[in-house]
Amino acid sequence: MSQSLLDLSKYTNGLIYDADTVSLIGKYTDELSCYRARKNWVELFSNYFLLESDRDYNILVESDLDSGVFIINCIFTSACGRYAFWRLVNQQAPEAEQKLGETVILNDCSLESKKDECTVWVTGALDDQIRQTRDTQNLLDRIIKLFK
Repeated sequence: MSQSLLDLSKYTNGLIYDADTVSLIGKYTDELSCYRARKNWVELFSNYFLLESDRDYNILVESDLDSGVFIINCIFTSACGRYAFWRLVNQQAPEAEQKLGETVILNDCSLESKKDECTVWVTGALDDQIRQTRDTQNLLDRIIKLFK
C-alpha cells in the first residue's frame, strides 16, 4: 500500500474527505466491495458532474492484505474535478452524496447485524468523539444503576 499523508487506520469503514490532497477515499473490508464501489464512483462522477477519468480525476484501488483493508483513492486533478469535490464537501450535491453513501452501505454493510457498525461518512474526529462520549456516558449510567 502506498504511503498516504492520512492515517487511515484510525477511521472506520466508509468515506473520507481529504481536503489537503483534494481526494475522496473509500475504506472497505473486502476486495469485491471495493471494486464495485469504484465502478459506481466512476458512473456517479460521469453522470452527476460530467467528469472524465484520467482527465478530471485519477482513481485507484490499493490493498493491504495483512490488515484486510481495501482503499479507493480518487484524486481530483482538474478545476472541474476540484469543484465537484468542493460541492461534495460542502453538501452542494445531495443526490451524489446519497449515491456515494449507498455504495458504502450496499457494498460494505450488507449484513443486517453489521448495519449499526457502519459509518457512511467519516467527516472528522469531532463527530467520532461526540459519539464515543455519548456511548461512554450511557454505559456509565447503566453501571451506576446496577450499584444503586
